[in-house]
Amino acid sequence: MAYQYTKPVIKRILLLFVIIFISLDITSCKLSKKKENNVQSFLEDELKEAETKGSKCALKKINVKSVNQIRWTKTAKEVIPCAIKLLAENKNDGFLWSVLGTLYDNADQSTDANFCFKQAARLTGKITPFIKQWNYLGPFVIGKTEFDGDPVEAYGGIYNVSKYREHKNQKFYSEFSPGGEITWQVYNQRQPKDVMKIAPTVNWNELINTLSSMGITEWQGWIVGEFSLNDDRQNVALQCLGHHTIYVDGIPVTGDVYHRNQFFFGLQLNRGLHTIYVRLRGKVGANLMCSLQVKQVPFEVLNPHYLPDIVDGHVFGKHIAIPVANYHFSKWIKISKIKLVDQSHGNDITFELLNQVNIAPGQILPVNIVFESSEILPCENIQLKLKLMTSEGNKDFLVNLRCRKLKESFLFTFLDHDGSVQHAAAIYPLSDCMGESCPVLLTLHGTTVPPQNQADSYKYMVDKEFVYGINGAWLLAPTRHGAHNWEGPGVLTAMTALDTLAKLTDEYSWLTIKADQERVIFAGHSMGGHGALNLATHYPDRALALISLAGWIKKEEYGDSNLFFRHDIAASHVDPGVKFIMESSITENDVDRHVSNLKHVPVLIRTGAADKTVPPFYFRRRTGAADKTVPPFYFRRMYGLLREIGAMHVPVLIRTGAADKTVPPFYLRRMYRLLREIGAMVNYTEPEGKDHWWWDTKDTNDGGVVNDKYIRDFTAKALEQKFGFCRGNNCKQVSDNKYSKQDYSFTYTCVNPAFGEGLQGFQIIQQVTPFRLSQIKGALKDDTMVVDTTNVLRFSYRENNLKLSQFKSLQVDGSSVKNLEDKLKISSTVNFCKNTDGWEVCTDDLGDSRGPLSCGPARRVAEKKFYIVIGTQDPKAAVYIQKFAVYIANLFFLTSDTPAVVIKDEELENDQIENSNLIIIGSPKQNSRTEMYINKIPVEVKG
Repeated sequence: MAYQYTKPVIKRILLLFVIIFISLDITSCKLSKKKENNVQSFLEDELKEAETKGSKCALKKINVKSVNQIRWTKTAKEVIPCAIKLLAENKNDGFLWSVLGTLYDNADQSTDANFCFKQAARLTGKITPFIKQWNYLGPFVIGKTEFDGDPVEAYGGIYNVSKYREHKNQKFYSEFSPGGEITWQVYNQRQPKDVMKIAPTVNWNELINTLSSMGITEWQGWIVGEFSLNDDRQNVALQCLGHHTIYVDGIPVTGDVYHRNQFFFGLQLNRGLHTIYVRLRGKVGANLMCSLQVKQVPFEVLNPHYLPDIVDGHVFGKHIAIPVANYHFSKWIKISKIKLVDQSHGNDITFELLNQVNIAPGQILPVNIVFESSEILPCENIQLKLKLMTSEGNKDFLVNLRCRKLKESFLFTFLDHDGSVQHAAAIYPLSDCMGESCPVLLTLHGTTVPPQNQADSYKYMVDKEFVYGINGAWLLAPTRHGAHNWEGPGVLTAMTALDTLAKLTDEYSWLTIKADQERVIFAGHSMGGHGALNLATHYPDRALALISLAGWIKKEEYGDSNLFFRHDIAASHVDPGVKFIMESSITENDVDRHVSNLKHVPVLIRTGAADKTVPPFYFRRRTGAADKTVPPFYFRRMYGLLREIGAMHVPVLIRTGAADKTVPPFYLRRMYRLLREIGAMVNYTEPEGKDHWWWDTKDTNDGGVVNDKYIRDFTAKALEQKFGFCRGNNCKQVSDNKYSKQDYSFTYTCVNPAFGEGLQGFQIIQQVTPFRLSQIKGALKDDTMVVDTTNVLRFSYRENNLKLSQFKSLQVDGSSVKNLEDKLKISSTVNFCKNTDGWEVCTDDLGDSRGPLSCGPARRVAEKKFYIVIGTQDPKAAVYIQKFAVYIANLFFLTSDTPAVVIKDEELENDQIENSNLIIIGSPKQNSRTEMYINKIPVEVKG
């Protein structure tokens, strides 16, 4: 029989539950009478025992501030009597119980510490959920790199300075403050999810006006706070939003690089008090929100950042990266297997791990899996239930794949240069290519634009229907997370996506039109406009044409976005020679320095004439005068650079909105000038009244900034004429004679041999002086290519299908190379080395000397699959080495989804050494792998 309650009975039951919950809540916050008596007895006994041993509280006034002043600078035994007296007046303060427990642990009184932490856990839980009091010191000036000099290093660094943060008369010095002095300030946090808003009192307008710089509004400072962990062996996780790196007890922990706003990182901590140090960086103001948790599970499987599409029922790209977070306080987690549990419909898809991997404590590692289907799937969205098997248990998770039609834009994934899984969007050609594989229009997006949005912007309306894609060419829109600006890893991702598209279309028999990665139109808008310039200047032998829209030339001259040693604290200390090295390490991305490589590439440059972010100045000929987003300044510069080298063999179109305020036309006008100076075929436009982006150039939905009729016509002409290329029997020898109007000369410019593929088949392998400008100048004289070199120690020549490469003999710096044709029959690439007598043919063996794969800068270690090798020979040092390795690995994950595998020195195998790059952490005494490499370089380890 079912019980039936009347309304008054229900009310009494509910009231009883409320009373129980209220009493539970009270007991969780306050001590019962019996426990309070135990606590009182404990405190009285402990104080009496401390005084008996000669430890008395020396403070005249006992409060939180006065106790803090001594506990950060005195020994535990000196502070314990004061802490007991303070706690006697605040028995329900869980944090003060943690303070006393930590003091007892430091004094090796573990039994007393156990009692204190038990009280603390009863009052506040296993961990402090947030930090109630923060101490802030700032603002100080800062440069634009990730880390400028530490503003308090002169005073012993933040770990020393922060010990005295509760003391009076602690003064520091900053250019931002009237009178030049600043002091510590207190910020209080009231709730776990409160965002700490740090807003320094500075007259920013005055600084901007007097220094003529918006960059001065950026500042740095330190903020310090404490939390307590009241139990050992806990899976503690920390999230601090808004800042790059957090230091916990001096150990670096990854923060929130590029504002991903979702990840917690595991910490390996003992019970007690712990200090968080945050190097704040802000522009006018700064926000900070730190959260602490005790995870109930040792690991989590997180959502993949992107997935490939099913295209007309076929798998296109077979890689998925599944981030796995290890929160365990001590154990490594081994990922052993992936298994399909359930599939919503269609024939089962097979899954397997690319590699079995171990994940270090505190690390988030993207685990690479591959999947395939032997049969055609129904073109519907498919839900997959997968099981990840690990040494700490198994975890089920869901993956949803969508299906796209072949004529629609679709996403595919690929294994990138660094071992990471990246993705790109593509659109099938609107028309075939007369039986040949089709060229590729590679388009690069601007900041925050997803790749599919970039691909879908290549549309125009016909009879009230949008047409997407390019006639006679594949459309490819790659992407990579992070602020790479289509430089370094961004460039390599774009080129890997290009090569992968060609490889996949060749492998897939269901695709009738293949992609040709050797014939490319490089295009891009805004940041992508810079990227298109960067790719075309470093891969010119692949270029059918270049289309740069509202771009900039180099980040260091783009407004105040990347000022180089302008306001830096370090500027007063850095040796000029070191500054030269630092600038040399980024000069490879200055597209104006490499403009000579575009002489035989058609270029279209366009910017809104009213764009004030990249001014039309840089690329001037036809730019929108009202472009406000990317001012035409930048395109005018590019236009001028192309003219300086007489660029003409490859059509160039430069376009900028004259009203562009984001990237002002100034920059592209400069490029226009340079292109004209080299004799390039360059088209430069500044559409009047156009800003950074527009959908309608002349007519509604006519293709807008990236795909209107003007650009479509330019693209069609470049695809049709195949400038600079020849095929089969059409590869006729060209010569320079008085009846020819063609200029068959070229100048190949290179700053770093590691970046790019050379020009007209020539590639610089080594320089006489590294990171200085190197050039190879070539000109056809009848059937001989006459070459002069500057700052070149070794170069190669690769046989190719470029028109200028159809010569019979070669002369280098006045010396003739004999039997070149015979040598090219043996190998498609011939190497040349400089000696005391001139030049000679040599092998590609560099020995221990540096070449493109090893000449640096140091960041290039991550431009190939790599391992972080940790030393285990010194057990005490190994703890810190492992934590530092995890910090580095998590940075790579946050910035670019790179799987940086941490591996112990004793577990590193020979094939991993031979096929991967290494980041080795630890001295020869700490890491068994260090000595074998340190002996190869002129560096001596002292201490």
